[in-house]
Amino acid sequence: MRQVRPNEILSITAAVIALSIISMSRFLGPTNADTILHSLMSAQRLTFYYWGQDRLANVLALAGWPVQNVHWNFYVLLLLQAIMFHTLIALIVVFVSRTVDPGRSLGSTVFTVLGVSLLVTAMLTPLATHTFMFEQQYALSLVLFVVGLALLVRCSRRWFVIGAILIVSSLVVVPASVLFFPLAAVLGDRWDWRRLAIAAGTTAAALAFAAMAPSIFFDGEAQTAYRTFSLSLFISGWRDAASNVVDGLRLAPTIVFLVLSVAILVVRRSEIPTRLRWVLLGAPPFAIAWFCTFTANRWVTWNLHFPRYYFPVYLTLIVVVSAAAVIAGNWARDVLAARTRSFATRPARMALVGFAVSSALLVVGVFRLLTDDGIPVIANAGPAAEDVRDLDVEVVVGDYWTVWPIVYASLSRGYQVFGISPRAEALADELTDEVERTFVDPGDDIALMCIGLDEPTCVLDFARFVGGDWEVASTALVNPLVVIVRPAAE
Repeated sequence: MRQVRPNEILSITAAVIALSIISMSRFLGPTNADTILHSLMSAQRLTFYYWGQDRLANVLALAGWPVQNVHWNFYVLLLLQAIMFHTLIALIVVFVSRTVDPGRSLGSTVFTVLGVSLLVTAMLTPLATHTFMFEQQYALSLVLFVVGLALLVRCSRRWFVIGAILIVSSLVVVPASVLFFPLAAVLGDRWDWRRLAIAAGTTAAALAFAAMAPSIFFDGEAQTAYRTFSLSLFISGWRDAASNVVDGLRLAPTIVFLVLSVAILVVRRSEIPTRLRWVLLGAPPFAIAWFCTFTANRWVTWNLHFPRYYFPVYLTLIVVVSAAAVIAGNWARDVLAARTRSFATRPARMALVGFAVSSALLVVGVFRLLTDDGIPVIANAGPAAEDVRDLDVEVVVGDYWTVWPIVYASLSRGYQVFGISPRAEALADELTDEVERTFVDPGDDIALMCIGLDEPTCVLDFARFVGGDWEVASTALVNPLVVIVRPAAE
């Protein structure tokens, strides 16, 4: 197999970064508390696990931890997540290209990566694109897992430790990524039982660590619903789940692209190598099995079968479209070469053109980011953040979807504030310490901003976190409700 040249890698990398910036300029509209929380976990308190959960290790938050300014941390994490999403697409395209024609240059692959990314965002709704690109961590986990497997089955021994670290990092983020292990059989250039055994052993050890990690690093209440499966849940929920999966797609373009892709693959089936056939034939049953398994999960049922739990279904579409795009591109190039002798592409030139196109897209994406109107949920939290500053609010209490954007908006303006809402249990010690520091002087008090709560409920929620009895000394603002509290008189 021909070695990949540095200029080809540079061209594809430029495409991935350009697509990530473009995506940030287009798909941040649905940003919500789930998206924002990654940055708060990174900058306000870094824990091993996602706040309040004994799964989803904070590998992403750890990557952004050196950037302690919460505003820049937020955008760094968004960029990393977008890069992981488009890297996953690029890995699929490169795998297909190298499998179909091992000796051909990857100089023009950058255009296939750009084209497939465009097709993917045309098939997914903006909300689904945002969810899988910026909110959920399937892409991050899969990239780590696949690259780790590739290092174990393809590279020399000096890469084994890095491969093992990547696999462990993948499985502590999304343990279900272990179900993608059969890919190890197609990632190598040749069948090597010894390498596969090493990969299997490493993956088993990583999965064992991921299973034991909650008892080592998590001190909250275990979520048994994650591990509860039932046939009755599948029977009662599969229709809603299927409907939600379809709702994550733009149906008309998806049907058109899928039909065209299948037609291309059928017509050019003689050009599809065995390894790629295994992937194409195995992906749909795998997606169906994933759908059935997770529809039968109690946690997924509690969360109304949101499309975010069914990423492999969408990934199957990406794989099929990617394979068809590569084969169609090769087909078109061969037809042109046969009909026009003057048609020829130099690999280095194509890589250079791809780099230039990606650079132009990068400039467009940066310009759009700098000139847009901001993220709606954060812009909407701005007035409340100014109230936090003006009234010296220390704690924002209430609705999950509103509290965390206000906390983020306040922190990004330099106002120190804590949130009390679902997921805030991880901050209980820091919040208690802040209250104790405030009441060193007996004359001090604390201002609470109450979001979606009446006064008694707000005070009770605050007391649940910090302990003791509290009473309202005064009301500083009615909308949003801001109350001044102090320890209740004995």
